Amino acid sequence: MRHLAVISVLFTAPAMAQETPDDVIIPSPSELKARQAYDVLQPRAALPRGRSQSAGDAPIVRQPRYSSSGGVAAMAAPVYQSRAYPKDTNGSPATPTQYGVHAEVRAGIDHPASGNVSDDILLGLGAGYDHDFGNFFVGGYLGVDWSGAEGALDEVTFADGGGVFSGTDSLGREIELGLRLGMQATDDINVYGLVALTRLTRTLDGVLETEIDDVPVPIHTTIHHDGWRLGAGSEINLFSDIFAKAEYRYTDYRDNDGTILTQNARHQVVTGVGLRF
Repeated sequence: MRHLAVISVLFTAPAMAQETPDDVIIPSPSELKARQAYDVLQPRAALPRGRSQSAGDAPIVRQPRYSSSGGVAAMAAPVYQSRAYPKDTNGSPATPTQYGVHAEVRAGIDHPASGNVSDDILLGLGAGYDHDFGNFFVGGYLGVDWSGAEGALDEVTFADGGGVFSGTDSLGREIELGLRLGMQATDDINVYGLVALTRLTRTLDGVLETEIDDVPVPIHTTIHHDGWRLGAGSEINLFSDIFAKAEYRYTDYRDNDGTILTQNARHQVVTGVGLRF
């Protein structure tokens, strides 16, 4: 009997080794190639690394998988993709660029404090750089403005007694070099204060009467005034790297070289649009 049992085991072992469970079907080589080609052609939805599901996300269904029986398995759990800004590398919401190099065009109202010069339109250009320090940002900028503000001067005496001037006073061009300090109020809005040094080019066009000669002498000259400026403003992101701004500026001019009456001060309200690079 022992010999019969050994012979039975020897004959039945190969058959047992070749058996496979009923729920496992081994695909043929052609089926494997077809499935591999299908998987390559069909993109799979996936979240960025470190991305987690949020409440307002829209579902995207996963690619169907094959079951062990060779058929298509039930659809896998949905994957979610946010409608909001994409996440950056540290998991924080990525917002449009609000710092770095920027350039802008602007327009506004120029109100000189001097009574002889009327209000007018101001146009300008500017460029600068803002650096983000986390809770606040610091930036430097350079700008130039042209104002149409002008008025009439009637018998204005030179400060050094050099004569009496009558004619037109035009404020013209002003260059500023400044710093600004601000913070991010919301994801899209910055608020800031500014301080700057300015250089005003003022044009006088008229006649000059001197004590030496009573005959009026035609005169066309430019006078430069140095000043300091304080202001505050806000910027809002409109699109990816495009922003709009509104700003108030007060400028006070120091005494000049004594050649003519000093322009006192001016108030300006400007708006503009700009681009960040």
